[in-house]
Amino acid sequence: ALFYESQGRASVVAIGVIESALISRDPDEILKTVGNRTVYSRQEIEALCGSEVLTILFRFDRLVSPVWTLDTLKKEGVLHSHPQSIQRVGKDGIDWVRKQLEG
Repeated sequence: ALFYESQGRASVVAIGVIESALISRDPDEILKTVGNRTVYSRQEIEALCGSEVLTILFRFDRLVSPVWTLDTLKKEGVLHSHPQSIQRVGKDGIDWVRKQLEG
């Protein structure tokens, strides 16, 4: 998973591995899934559960240095524009990301 910082640098700043994902409206199920891996209180999670909540557990892998700017990501086919939500990267973009990670 590429983590894009939309405020400030408009760049991919970190990479992680998605371990699991859950879509639920049940705060107990969400809390059981996340354990202590959340910045949200129980009350905040309950308030979010008026609609479905996407919960993603990820493991941090590395910081990207230098960061991958939006212009570079667009040029290399990773993104077409600034991401508004979770996006899948196409084959050309994945190939570019792999090359960057291999150094």
